[in-house]
Amino acid sequence: MATDAEEATEDELSKGVDEVREQGRVVARALAGLLVAGIWVWAVGAWPARSVALAAASSGAQAGSTSAASSAAGKQKLVVEVPADPSDQTVTVDQKAGTTVVQAKTGLITITYGKIRAFSSRLEYSQKTQKAVLTGNVQVIDGLRTITAERVDVDLREEQYTFTKSVEMVETEQATDATAAKAATGKVKLRLQADSLVYETRTNLARASGNVRVQEADRTSVSQKLTYDQAKNEIQLEGDVHVTTADGTMVASRVVINTESGQIQFYGPTTLQLDVATDSQDTKKS
Repeated sequence: MATDAEEATEDELSKGVDEVREQGRVVARALAGLLVAGIWVWAVGAWPARSVALAAASSGAQAGSTSAASSAAGKQKLVVEVPADPSDQTVTVDQKAGTTVVQAKTGLITITYGKIRAFSSRLEYSQKTQKAVLTGNVQVIDGLRTITAERVDVDLREEQYTFTKSVEMVETEQATDATAAKAATGKVKLRLQADSLVYETRTNLARASGNVRVQEADRTSVSQKLTYDQAKNEIQLEGDVHVTTADGTMVASRVVINTESGQIQFYGPTTLQLDVATDSQDTKKS
């Protein structure tokens, strides 16, 4: 038969166990509040900028995989940095829908995903579809390429960016010396403008459509469609193509330009309007 001291000890132990269990429940509830649709969201207002890290699966990841190894190999972070001033930003997370919406009133949100660094006023991200929409003062930087637009739809699995409205892509030349490397901006190699642009970051392939205009050194080209393959140093233009150089204007239904050699090939019905110096002009010059 238990003594009074033993019963008191058992009561104390029971209370201690209950306290530990309750503390565990509190911690579990706190952690559950940070777990959003299977994503860890870190938000620390005391930092210079609130940082939100979202896990996004690449196309090589196996859907529904629960193993730690495949999770580590098949996911990378979508990091979102938000202006620190609470009056300047809002971050809304819908756990049931699996969505995150970030809005900056005056400053810009900074988004980093793999080698891509982007800026915008607003971000909408869906964990279920692994897609994001950036709007307002959009700027996406990939190495020597900078693309600006009013909106970009991002498929994170495919690493594909679709830009719309006031699209411009500027590609600068690789710095060849230390002085040029330190410069804030490099020499512009190519400037592309269009109504829309699809950019694949894995292949560096760009496809533009609608009122396409390309400027390279002393050559300006306009068309309805464009495919720029950086790996092949090749630009393909289609649809009422006009190419203007110092020699004149050339019109064709399809044109292929080698950006490295400068060679231009024309396909389909072609019209060449070349500037020819007359004898009188030569005489005046002499």
